Amino acid sequence: MPLSAPSMNAETPDLLTSVARRWAAASLRAARRVGAAASEVLSSGARALDQQTEPAGLRRVLTGAERRTAEGTRIVTSPRATSAALVEIRNKANVYFLVRSNQLLLGIPSPLPQPFPLDTYLPRAYERNAYAALWAVEGLGRLLGESHLEAGNNAPAGLLCDDAGDTLPEESLLMLHAGIGLAFAQRALTGLTVNSPPSVFREIVASFAAMCRRNSRRGYLGAALESLGLVTRTFHGTLVPEVDRAIANTDPDLRGYFWHGVGRAIYFLPLNFLPCSTWETVVMCEREGPDEFSRLNLFAGVAWGMVMVNIQNPVIPAELIVKLHGAQLLHNRGFRYGAATSLIMRQSTTPSAQLAQSFIDYDLGDRSSIDERVLWGTLIRQPGTEALTHIGPSLKAQGSLDRLFRYTDDLF
Repeated sequence: MPLSAPSMNAETPDLLTSVARRWAAASLRAARRVGAAASEVLSSGARALDQQTEPAGLRRVLTGAERRTAEGTRIVTSPRATSAALVEIRNKANVYFLVRSNQLLLGIPSPLPQPFPLDTYLPRAYERNAYAALWAVEGLGRLLGESHLEAGNNAPAGLLCDDAGDTLPEESLLMLHAGIGLAFAQRALTGLTVNSPPSVFREIVASFAAMCRRNSRRGYLGAALESLGLVTRTFHGTLVPEVDRAIANTDPDLRGYFWHGVGRAIYFLPLNFLPCSTWETVVMCEREGPDEFSRLNLFAGVAWGMVMVNIQNPVIPAELIVKLHGAQLLHNRGFRYGAATSLIMRQSTTPSAQLAQSFIDYDLGDRSSIDERVLWGTLIRQPGTEALTHIGPSLKAQGSLDRLFRYTDDLF
């Protein structure tokens, strides 16, 4: 059932209190939805805060809280924006549930079957609705990689390439590659600390990249490589600078994918499950990128997460990003690129669905100003249309869809 905004009339003496109560209620409903997984979100957030013990880290946390509060005062002036903020909480919780419960939802036993019968479970993933199918397929890729690692095969080869991938549906390949990358990255980073020698970081990066190359089909490698950034920022946030240095010294071609994955992770950080965090995820990308190259990929990655989670509810980016901050993003090539290319990825994974087209065709309504409609057209509709009608088909014909997983100047 869609969440409605609190009414704004004379009978609402304290709108801020009303909205706070609604947000609290939405958070409780989300917690019930995700069950035990919700406690993982909260504990992960607590661990992240525990790491911010130095003065600079505490200042960042406090400054972020101030920005969220300021954002909240803007959001509550609009019933549509307030409703959008509530729905975003639900969407993030649902995705978290889908990812964490994928094995159970698809009926896959534990311990994992050996060998892993991907051809048995992939149809089950696509039997789910179009929105959930994407996350289910990515999860299957992760389980495929984990099954080989759990069986003691520390150097798997050919999981999705050569004969092993010839019979797989083409639409499944992007997310399956992203999934095996998750499994490889989680294994590679186990045991690393900020005190590990630089040589160890270089060895880990080289090993991870080699494993992805041994198991990826031509044109899909980047989907696996990008997962290193996602896993590093999500579970080992303090290691991001060291991994980045190791990549620069070992495999520079991996760097764009890495920072794109970091951007995607930022959207899903436990702290950013809080209300009024949508714009804060963009601000974090600006702060965390050490240079323009990394920031372009960070913006692209965070836009990916934002669009993918909320693709059924374009009102969320419309009200919380475009209307409130669109003017600040007009010249942000990374964000515009990420929003558009994520639509190609979605269309490629569930081609029979109209989720991507419906998203870019969203009508902001008569209550929106001309400027707001122009911003939606510039940031979303025009690049999204170009992506779906020209760029996506061109990349597919070239066998290079994995270029979607990092920012490049020459696509738009």
